[in-house]
Amino acid sequence: MNLKNDMIGYPILMTAILITGLLGAAVNGLLGLIIFLVLCIPSAFIVDSFFIE
Repeated sequence: MNLKNDMIGYPILMTAILITGLLGAAVNGLLGLIIFLVLCIPSAFIVDSFFIE
């Protein structure tokens, strides 16, 4: 996996992390952090398996 040279997977991965970060920030406190981690880790694996070679 060469993440820096991938023109499709890297922006999609950053967008997925941004969206999950915004969803986690919408909920204050520890619950927002838990929501961020629960959504961010699976989304990173999904993007990694589909878009990054």
